[in-house]
Amino acid sequence: MSEPVLLMGGSPNRLETLRKALTDVGWKVHGIQNPKEAIESLKLNTYEAVFCDEEMRGGSVPSFLSFTRRLKPDMAFYVFGSTDDKVRQSYKMSGEPTAFLPYPPL
Repeated sequence: MSEPVLLMGGSPNRLETLRKALTDVGWKVHGIQNPKEAIESLKLNTYEAVFCDEEMRGGSVPSFLSFTRRLKPDMAFYVFGSTDDKVRQSYKMSGEPTAFLPYPPL
């Protein structure tokens, strides 16, 4: 875990909950709430992985995943939120993330 991770958060409360969970297990976290800022940050910085709240504002998680994969094809991409099969159907165009993680995090 030498590089930080990018955390694309939803509301300030959810962003803080996810930031705390990730830092508690040893990650250095760069948290952002704006998808356009997150894409620019991906272009300019090196990250170990991307963690994304399914309730992000200003864009959709599948679109953000698609942009991330274009910029960093091998980067791990995790989605916090619902893990049911209905949600997974919305990822047909972008491809599935590395994993779906429960919210709130365990």
